[in-house]
Formats: sequence, C-alpha cells, structure tokens
Amino acid sequence: MSQFNPMDYPLTLRVEDLQKILRLSKASTYELTKQKGFPSLRVGRRILIPRDAFFKWYGIDIVNEGDRSYKNDG
Repeated sequence: MSQFNPMDYPLTLRVEDLQKILRLSKASTYELTKQKGFPSLRVGRRILIPRDAFFKWYGIDIVNEGDRSYKNDG
C-alpha cells in the first residue's frame, strides 16, 4: 500500500479529488462543500477547494509537515 502524501495533489482540488480522498459518493461530496466552514470556492458552476485549506480542515497541517521534511539540521 502506498503512503498518502497531500503534496501529490494539485494546489486546487476538484470535487472528484475529494471523492477519492474521502471515499464519499458524488452527492455526499457536493453536500460537504456546502457546509459552513468547509473551504470551497465557487467559480461559475465549478467548485474548487484550496488544497492546503482542505487538508488543514481535515486535520493534516501540510505546511508544518513540509517544514519538518525540509528542515536542515546541519
């Protein structure tokens, strides 16, 4: 099983990306994007989700994770 890496996703996620990450149905994913506090943007008919904001909402702070992985101890 491969390791999950949030940095492998584009800066802007689509609803289809969320479906794969969360393993939700299309209808449930669209309902999630309508919830207050969920980080999503509507551009015309498209719903876009900023990657870093989504993973922070999900409980994974990739900014700090990235800092640790690039930290120079020497």
